Amino acid sequence: MPWPFKKTKPVSSFREIVPKGLIDLHSHILPGVDDGPASSHETIAILDGMAALGYVSVACTPHFNNDALTPDTPTQEGLILEIASRRSNKPPDLLTGAEVLFDDRFILAEEQGRIPRIGSGRTYLIEFGFNPGSVPPGIEEMFFRFQVREGTFILAHPERNPDFVRDPSRLEQVAHAGALLQIDLLSLSGKYGRKTRRTAWEFLEEGLADIVASDLHSQAELNGLERALKDLAEWDKEEFVRLASSNPLKILQDRPNEVLRHA
Repeated sequence: MPWPFKKTKPVSSFREIVPKGLIDLHSHILPGVDDGPASSHETIAILDGMAALGYVSVACTPHFNNDALTPDTPTQEGLILEIASRRSNKPPDLLTGAEVLFDDRFILAEEQGRIPRIGSGRTYLIEFGFNPGSVPPGIEEMFFRFQVREGTFILAHPERNPDFVRDPSRLEQVAHAGALLQIDLLSLSGKYGRKTRRTAWEFLEEGLADIVASDLHSQAELNGLERALKDLAEWDKEEFVRLASSNPLKILQDRPNEVLRHA
């Protein structure tokens, strides 16, 4: 069923629904690191905007691949301390992380401790490419084996991957293999076009989402983020809490096995 038919009454404040605040596990907001803001001034403006929306924790996840490595965790921590100091330690809290382009070198790099994690456990935000065929055959087995070894994958924005869009059953298999599914809030507000927007909402309706995250890159995207949060909260308040607050919090607390999946 298309998402608008489940819409409920308007929401006046996200804090009414999630008093403890929103948590974002996917963002590109560290200054001068990747394709996010060029200056700390814009980073601060983004964080002020996110604080106004009710965010209390934000994971900084610059792009990582084995050819162009993300700044290491100590470098990220230095930037975070500088930003926090300039904002007088106001929320949201910033955490280190990475959005990892998954390839056959991941396991070795992970064993060597070279990949920034999300939270304190062995949880990693990963993505595949945006071209057809970017999801490797047999990836479900690898995901399952990683879960058995007490690791967790969060799969970023499957609604933007043509393999999953063409065959949602493949996404179901990935979820059954243990990967958590993260939908971009900006997909829900139309940043990537009407087709991606519709796919993102369809995945939500079908239960193919465990987390929503901003994937913010700039201050200009704050309005789209607010629209997406409002639409999601009006669509289903319980799902809003699960996707935008309680499940992300369990990840940060290293409790991925307690993430509530769609019934």
